[in-house]
Amino acid sequence: LVFVCKARERMLTALSRRTSALLRATVPPHMRFLTAASQTQHVLSESQRAQFARDGYTTVPGFLSESECDELRGRMIEMASEWKPSSATLSVFSTRNQEKTTDEYFLDSIDKIRFFFEKGVFDEKTGALNRPVELALNKVGHALRALDPTFRRLCTSARVSALVHEDLGMREPSLVQSM
Repeated sequence: LVFVCKARERMLTALSRRTSALLRATVPPHMRFLTAASQTQHVLSESQRAQFARDGYTTVPGFLSESECDELRGRMIEMASEWKPSSATLSVFSTRNQEKTTDEYFLDSIDKIRFFFEKGVFDEKTGALNRPVELALNKVGHALRALDPTFRRLCTSARVSALVHEDLGMREPSLVQSM
């Protein structure tokens, strides 16, 4: 599980002013912030807190149980196998040359669950996927935490809330996007 500080999260997710407006307009208020929770024991070590303060993120190995990981993985495979791509939804995501790869499908994804492919997963001659869809995806975003019950349950759980509020000291953390 990775946590990104609010300032960097805003920078990373602010595709445009339109994205921010869409977020305010489409994400219900109860999904914008985690509720404060009480925790008696800190999950993060001092070095993890220091990394978060220094770098704006930290990882929490073992935070999710094996069964929770299996549930999330299973749900993602189920969603990918149920999804029926069309020419309008064939979007390749790249962190390089973003201006060249950004399209309306991506820009309009703030309030939707959308699938984005890896580069090179389409046969050059036929245009068909050259591997199963669940192995061809780069990411699935951006509203998993709000629209899918399995991911929402994890993102808004008391454990996550306690970690974010108490270990990281955030007062009003935002669930801006999920991938």
